[in-house]
Amino acid sequence: MTTSGITPWTVLAARVFMGAFFLYEATNQIAKGWIGGEGLKNMLTSALRDHSIPGPYRSFLENVVVEHDQLFTLAVIPGEIAVGAALVVGVATRFTAITALLMNVNFAIMNSVVTAGGLFDVLFIVAETLLLAFASRQALSVDGMLVHRGLASWWLSGVLPEARPASPPHQPARA
Repeated sequence: MTTSGITPWTVLAARVFMGAFFLYEATNQIAKGWIGGEGLKNMLTSALRDHSIPGPYRSFLENVVVEHDQLFTLAVIPGEIAVGAALVVGVATRFTAITALLMNVNFAIMNSVVTAGGLFDVLFIVAETLLLAFASRQALSVDGMLVHRGLASWWLSGVLPEARPASPPHQPARA
């Protein structure tokens, strides 16, 4: 256990679970015929009818998303697949966690936090925030392998290995 109580294996488990869930949702939507179908439009119409959605966001859903549901379907499903796959393998973990966080904030507002779906979205928001904060502590990630090869970026999750102190220049012995 680390001093913060967050182990690399805990971060790995959360990351893989969330990634698998995003992939499950995307494949489920594809299987239900959302691409070229009415899946997103029907879900949004139901959410608008059944949930208390804040005014500006309600207007955005009604006037933009529902009106262009196929465009949003073609953005959301590949987005869920990309986020899911990136989380499962641990690549660009911080960037992926931010993307997933933005998706789940939108889903939580749409679902209303008093529903099971909304509470699940809030749970994911918390987990994605923790993943963002503790991304450098995860086990078994592509990011970690890249860092060990010297490729580092804030968007990746790894921490650069400690640099070795430079040896002093070789001085010839004096006679």
